[in-house]
Amino acid sequence: MSDTEPETTEASPDETSRERFKLSQRLRLTERSKAKAAYKPLGFSQATFTPPSPRENSHQTPEES
Repeated sequence: MSDTEPETTEASPDETSRERFKLSQRLRLTERSKAKAAYKPLGFSQATFTPPSPRENSHQTPEES
């Protein structure tokens, strides 16, 4: 995090923050997928996430499902 490093002086602060943002976004995505995988066996996936095939689901009435 020191400004004496040549890499930080070459890249603009905007670029470095953008890279940091990308990394945080990627981390957030992986964390989310991990959480999804953790919830699946508990049966939360059906309640929270949309089914892969909405067309098939549309044939069923809300009362049936």
